[in-house]
Amino acid sequence: MLYDTIVLGAGSMGLPTAYQLALRGQKVLLLDQHDVPHVWGSHHGTTRMLRVAYTEGASYVPMAQRARKLWLELEENPVGPSERIFSPVGVVSVLRPTSQNNEIESSIKQYNIPHERLSADEAHKRWPGLFVPDGHIVYFDPQGGVVFSEAALRKYKALAQQAGVDFKVIGELEDISLQNHAVSVRFAGATYAAENLVITTGAATRNILKQWFPEWGVPLQPLRKVVGWYGVKRSSNNPYAAEEFPAYSIESDTGWYYGFPDFGDGVKVGRHDGGEPCDPATLDRTIEVGSPEELDLRKFVQHYLPQTTGSMSSGKVCMYNMTPDEHFVIDKHPQHSNIVLASGFSGHGFKFASVIGEIVSDLVIGGKSTFDLSLFRSNRFS
Repeated sequence: MLYDTIVLGAGSMGLPTAYQLALRGQKVLLLDQHDVPHVWGSHHGTTRMLRVAYTEGASYVPMAQRARKLWLELEENPVGPSERIFSPVGVVSVLRPTSQNNEIESSIKQYNIPHERLSADEAHKRWPGLFVPDGHIVYFDPQGGVVFSEAALRKYKALAQQAGVDFKVIGELEDISLQNHAVSVRFAGATYAAENLVITTGAATRNILKQWFPEWGVPLQPLRKVVGWYGVKRSSNNPYAAEEFPAYSIESDTGWYYGFPDFGDGVKVGRHDGGEPCDPATLDRTIEVGSPEELDLRKFVQHYLPQTTGSMSSGKVCMYNMTPDEHFVIDKHPQHSNIVLASGFSGHGFKFASVIGEIVSDLVIGGKSTFDLSLFRSNRFS
């Protein structure tokens, strides 16, 4: 069978893309080494943050606004499992007085984003479980919140299946070849042909590009990242309960940490910067209590979230698929316009997955997007 588009990678970006392409009348094949959702990529761990007032630059804001709308629509869609997709708990961002990462102000001003700026004392009174050093800059983004990542992918999977997407999962990618504005892909012993190819393979993308598209020159490096869940001290109320506490992003003197309120399994904590280079095939997926990485999270928790017990109840390992400048790559191949890459989401991409599906579909079908993608062009590394 000749498909309109083959999508490699049925994870965070591949599922929404396949669904959007099918909605627009395309015959789509979705290939993945694993069935989704799974624990081998970057989407597991249940929760992801959505910020509208964006530290990484104002150019992300229109995408974040559209993504938020799409997440809410996804939750209301009657197809598939009925699960919560988005929790509008807001996001508090804490920055050092000398921060070099503060582009929130420009985001707020350019797009007139609802927000609050608080002093350290005001922040502590609002959220008694949060410690903010004097002089630090505090912003509250009331439009922000938490996307339940695995629930979102289960929903997209059901929608894609209903829309007619063909799934071929649990197999190995064996070959990719190009022939006169078409592409063929050999996967798990079978060969499939299509007019277009979309690559949304997450942390595996580096090896795929190296083997089949070395001329593209997109520098990607997967990093091993850990997250932990920490219990809460016993008291009459839980200051970190999701009804009381927002998602958070905190720039400390030692690093940039983030996390989520207690949805019933403790307070989730991770470190955004740092991480060890890794290969998905050999990734160490264990995290031990008392290891340097856990002690780093524990030290942060004890200082900034003092009403937690400081004891990790569970931990998980995932991956960031990094670019050198930490911005995404969403672009067509420089010589083959029928091949589109969406990768390098650098630990802050999942919140945009819903809108990335629309953007990539626009590139495949019409060759351009209504969003400004200049920040995400692959030739910026040339």
